[in-house]
Amino acid sequence: MNPAPPEQQQQVILIKTPEGGYIVANQSNLNELSNSNQAFVDRAAHPNICLLHMFFKVVAAALYFLSGIISTSTLTAGLSIIVVGAFDFWVVKNITGR
Repeated sequence: MNPAPPEQQQQVILIKTPEGGYIVANQSNLNELSNSNQAFVDRAAHPNICLLHMFFKVVAAALYFLSGIISTSTLTAGLSIIVVGAFDFWVVKNITGR
């Protein structure tokens, strides 16, 4: 059996679900999957808290990767990352309850 010509082959992506399974995604259903992530936030009991939960994680990562551009002092960069990490910890433990 000959493989399909390159113009007919599709790139397939495996996405792990929270339940432990996998979703097979290709170009045709990738937009549908991104819409399902938006629907997940919309279906959440407290969507603003879900976004806050992710906000501090994204800000901490952005500060870490951009600290050389934002600040010339490693002390300032380190302290700002620690403060954002502390806010993230407080949100996770006291608000989202994870």
